[in-house]
Parts: sequence; structure tokens; C-alpha cells
Amino acid sequence: KEPTLSALVKCFDLDRGELETRVANNPDSRYQKLLKNLTSDEIEEFKTLADDKTEGKNIEGVWFEDSYIRKYPLGTFACDTVGFASANNGGELGIESQYDDELTGTNGTTYSYVDEGLEVTETQKAAVDGNNIVTTIDYNVQSVIEQCIKEYNEEKPSKNTAVVVADPSNGEILGMASYPTFDLNKPRDISGLYTDEQIATMTDDGYKNALYSLWTNYCVSESYEPGSTFKPVTVASALEEGVVKDGDTYVCNGYEMIGPDRLKCHVYSSGGHGTLTVEQAVMNSCNPYMIHLALELGNAKFSEYQSLFGFGQITGIDLPGETTGIVYGDKMTTIDAACNSFGQTINVNMMQMMASYCSIINGGMLYQPHVVKRIESANGEVVKENKATLIRQTVTMSTSKLLRRYLKNTVESGTAKKVAVTGYSVAGKTGTAQKSPRS
Repeated sequence: KEPTLSALVKCFDLDRGELETRVANNPDSRYQKLLKNLTSDEIEEFKTLADDKTEGKNIEGVWFEDSYIRKYPLGTFACDTVGFASANNGGELGIESQYDDELTGTNGTTYSYVDEGLEVTETQKAAVDGNNIVTTIDYNVQSVIEQCIKEYNEEKPSKNTAVVVADPSNGEILGMASYPTFDLNKPRDISGLYTDEQIATMTDDGYKNALYSLWTNYCVSESYEPGSTFKPVTVASALEEGVVKDGDTYVCNGYEMIGPDRLKCHVYSSGGHGTLTVEQAVMNSCNPYMIHLALELGNAKFSEYQSLFGFGQITGIDLPGETTGIVYGDKMTTIDAACNSFGQTINVNMMQMMASYCSIINGGMLYQPHVVKRIESANGEVVKENKATLIRQTVTMSTSKLLRRYLKNTVESGTAKKVAVTGYSVAGKTGTAQKSPRS
């Protein structure tokens, strides 16, 4: 006992008294776990000492069990998307959770039995490594958006800032990030968001809620009023149904009356936009023109197109916790349709908006978004490849071409001029939603 305990104290800085107590209190136990998560470097001194035939000849009864720990060398990088795994629970978030069965290997086992002749037969079943996941995330794209989000929040701290970048031709997610972030190696550390005093006074439920808030992937699991970014959906639906055609005009007086309700345009105080074409209505983000289109479509048809574009239902992205958002469906009233036309009183998630925009500009193809490109075995063989999954067609090519032009001109000479990039052809749409309380 003496040389063994002395070696443990020397190599691992353990307390001699506590070790003596442990031995005395467990006289019949051969298994007491003293330390865990030691690296090979940290155990090297003890192993060398124990192997010494002179100094270590009486060191006995101590052994080391191999275990594996998931490490995330990039720390906070793509934390919402990658997620994390723990020894106790396996995958707990993101890809780690969604693909836990693929990533988790099978432990090896050894078992033996004694036959009638008292001969012992031993059988070994080898361990099987888990598969590898190859994501669609582009490192450069992800780095850029994370840096931009960080810089933005240093200037204007927000409750949430989120960005999704996707390939419209196949639904691949090239980048996805939201603010705030957390370190995947220390996912339960909230010290960066709360003071020591706040953490000390937290109840268990308060601490859990803080973690869940931090871990929530805003791009997938939260919904919001899209505001005027929803207008291209309204216009595309109206073009498809023939209630408006390219070049048609409407007069914006700054508001529309829906029964007793006055729904204002953002230029209400200056008397409205006046006469606009449908393209100019997109470029200048005119609410009355959108209301006009929704009323022309009718509640049932407008609701039908919302469903066609995927609102009110999950996109099926291969990440856990996707929300459906909120739509009225067959309960839509005229005032609902009017407000929905410019993106209010409807709740969407970012995946729905991203997928619908991709379909509007790619010729009408609504693809299921995905973050995993393929699954490979431990030796690199492709087990499964996630190719583009076409859900349905939303609009025709002619409508898609018009919307591409409308959105390009919105950036070049409309409300989105600030996002123009010299040397690049950029299309886009601005949007600002109100939320309760309206003040």
C-alpha cells in the first residue's frame, strides 16, 4: 500500500489522507475511480514509475481505462449547427443530436462460457467506429457571417442576430449563425452572458432556461414576423394567379381602409407613393399595393399559396427543433390577408423564408434545406449522400424572372440601395416588422 499511495500522491497531487480513508472505508472493493479525463501526458509519469523494476516493483492495483472525449477545435464556430455531445447523453444539439446514431460507434465486448468439460471458450466482438459527417457548411462563408455578426453586435447589441446563406439550386446551407454564441467545449458555461452575481442567484430552472435560450438555433427553432421581406411571396402569388401582370399600376394614397381599420404605408405622412407599377411597389416597399393584391387573390387562394411556399409547416431541414411558425390557413379573414400581404400577423422561421426565396429566384423549385452533404464510414467510404430533394414547384419560370428583376432593381434603385456591392449583381428586399407592444 505504501509505495502505491506515495506514487499516486507524487504523480497526481492527490491528498494522502483522503486516499488512506478511501482504502480503509472500502476494504472489499477492487474498483475505486480516483480521477477522470486525464490525458496520456498526464499519466505518463506514473506509468514510467510503475514500470521501473526497482522503484516501482511494489506499485500495484492501479490501472487506467481508455475513454474518448469529443473535442471541438474551432470552439464557437458554427456552434448552433454543429451542436455538441456529452458522455452521459450523447448528441444534445444540432448535427450531433440529429445524427447521433450515425456518429456513435459500438463498444467492443468480450464474453466467455464454460462447457461441460470445464473448458473455457472466450469470444471477442470488436468495437465498431461511428461514421463521419461531412457538412454543407462552407468554412469561408461561415467565417465571414460570424465575423460580421460579431462586429454588428459590438456596435449594436441585440437579443438575436441571425444569418443563413444557402445555395438556391439545391438547398444546401453554406452558412448559418446566430448571436449570441457559446463554446462547444464548454456548452454549459454562461459566464460570458451573465455576471457572477447573477449566476449565483439563479434557481435551477433559471439556469436551465438560460442554457436553453443560449442553445436555441434562432435560424431553425424561432419564428418571427417577416415584415416586408414577405412581399415577394405576395407578388409572386398574384402574378401566378393572373390578378396582376408586369406593368400594372395601382395608386397608393398612404393607406388602405379594411373595414374600420386603417393600414398605413411607411410613407403615410407624406401622402403615399402615388401611382406605382407592381415592380415599383416591390422596389419602394408599398403596403397598399400588397393589400390590393391580397384582396384580389382572395383569402382562400392567398392562404393556399402560403402553404405552397411552405409556411405553417416544417421545411424538414436535418436539424432538431424546427418550428412551424403561425399561419391562419382556412381561418384567414380579410384583415388577416391584408396584414399578411406585407408580412405582419404571420410568423415564419428563417428556413421557410430562405427556401421560399430560393424557389422564387431559381425558377420555382422549392428544395428541402439540408446541412449534411454525406455520411462516410471511418475509412472514408460513402455510406449515404444527401442530394437535392425537390419538394414541389411554387411558381413558373416567367414569374421567377420577373421577381429576379424586381429584387435586383430594389437594390439598385429601391429601398435596399445600402446593400449594393460594387462589381456584383445583388438582388434583395428590405423588411421591418412591428411587434407587440406596437409602441
